Amino acid sequence: MAGLDRILNEITAQGKANADAETASARKKADRIKADGDKEASEAYNEYIAAFEKKAAADYASACAAADARLKREALRCRAECIDAAVEEALKRLSQLDTKDYFELIIKLAVKNMRSGEGVISFNAADLKRLPADLGKRLKGLLLSGYPTNRLI
Repeated sequence: MAGLDRILNEITAQGKANADAETASARKKADRIKADGDKEASEAYNEYIAAFEKKAAADYASACAAADARLKREALRCRAECIDAAVEEALKRLSQLDTKDYFELIIKLAVKNMRSGEGVISFNAADLKRLPADLGKRLKGLLLSGYPTNRLI
């Protein structure tokens, strides 16, 4: 039976060698599949991160632009309020001037804004009633005297 044991041992050895070779081949194939999967997962991850970073940058730029627009609108609203308050204060002060000071201011404004050629100053009914008789003469005299029109009296 020594021959039979030898044959059985050879078959067993050959089966073990075949199994080891198949196992090694399967391990190589599994390692290759795992490496390919890792590579695909890494590429997908990197694509996702790049797309996310691009979207985040666009969202950030959009948020900055929106905040800037809101800030500009608020500044414009604030400026409009300041202008309205200044106009209101100017009208209040004008309405409190006595007739002499009021028409002195009119003369200063007219002189400051004089241009060559003819011009017209329009007054409302209340101003026409209290208009100084010499206003036209004073303005004409300042114009004819070559008074520098770029500075106040």
